[in-house]
Amino acid sequence: MMCCECENSQIEMTCRKRYLLRVSLCILIGILLVASYRYTIALFNGPALFDVYGDNHLEQKNNNNFDLPHKHVYFLKTHRTGSTPLFAILADYSRSQKLLTFLPPGPHIKKRGTSQEEQLKMVDNYNLIKKPDMVFNNQIFSPSIFKYLHKNTFKVTLLREPFENFVSSFLYFRNEYQTPYLVRVPTNDPVTEFLRHPDQYETKEGDSWTNNRQSIDLGYDPSKGFNDTEYITKFIKEVDSEFDLIINTEYFDEGLVLLKRALRWNTDDIIYLIENEELFFEETETKVTNTLSEVEQRKLHSRFSKADIMLYDYFLNQFKEKMSQEEGLKEEVYELQHILIKFRSYCNRPEMFHENLFIPDGAWNTGFQLTPAKCRLHSFNSNNLTKYLQENQRAVSIH
Repeated sequence: MMCCECENSQIEMTCRKRYLLRVSLCILIGILLVASYRYTIALFNGPALFDVYGDNHLEQKNNNNFDLPHKHVYFLKTHRTGSTPLFAILADYSRSQKLLTFLPPGPHIKKRGTSQEEQLKMVDNYNLIKKPDMVFNNQIFSPSIFKYLHKNTFKVTLLREPFENFVSSFLYFRNEYQTPYLVRVPTNDPVTEFLRHPDQYETKEGDSWTNNRQSIDLGYDPSKGFNDTEYITKFIKEVDSEFDLIINTEYFDEGLVLLKRALRWNTDDIIYLIENEELFFEETETKVTNTLSEVEQRKLHSRFSKADIMLYDYFLNQFKEKMSQEEGLKEEVYELQHILIKFRSYCNRPEMFHENLFIPDGAWNTGFQLTPAKCRLHSFNSNNLTKYLQENQRAVSIH
């Protein structure tokens, strides 16, 4: 109507410009209101719609963003499975990407018998509104934790051959932690003595580190006993439905490459330094007299480790099947191992720290540099890494 009242073409042009300007302002105001609304929702509900670190690509169904790295990871760190290197990898990635990590005030997150709400009050960042991006400390698994994480969180854990896990746990918790029920076993060939009489020595109170511990870490209900095939089968299916990748320690580097591919990470993101010291503790830290052959010990162990053995066998077969379906896996693992050798050599020579280690382009990676700081970070054990991350995260929250 405004334009119809204009008496000449110049006035008509001016009216049109004013009209278009008003429309443009209305559109701009609308965009700002929508953006403000999205930011407010994200602030109080985590970065499902907006991520201050730019990692909103996986929450949105946008095919153009599928090549971006995945930054939401849940790692169940199981005991005595050689899990420290993967812990260090995730801790390093979380630090470098400025991600929010779900950290306990101590070394562990969840203890059995602790409700999720009680457990959260034990966690340093319980009062933070933003959803955690990563979890990677020791804990007893409960799927209830996932309601506090991003819906697209990638879930991974690690399993070790059960007899080797048993021996490592027995010697480590007996010698390093002086665990009472293990110290009670006579010192002359304690492993064989325990295997012959597990009911005599196995703890009836508190946590056991030797009785199907990997199943316990994955949430197995010990009140069901460890010989109920039906329950064990049901338990394994539940574990299978919860996790995206279960790596076998014997194929650790293959597992890292599968993880790298699933998360769309780079090779420098899966570099590690510690050579699975957990796997070799019993060989390097203590001498044990064995009055039985390993074959005989394994037979004794299988009598009371049905849950762990069934669990391990199931996921070993599954992992081998996954490996068989991955093109170029063997070649990529070889390239990774070659880089790891260079990294370990560099880290063992502090006189070289005046310059970074340059890794050139390869068939499976683009060139990158490794620094002395990375050497130092990856030399920490999991407890020291947790302390480091706790202090770093507190400092960030203060500022």
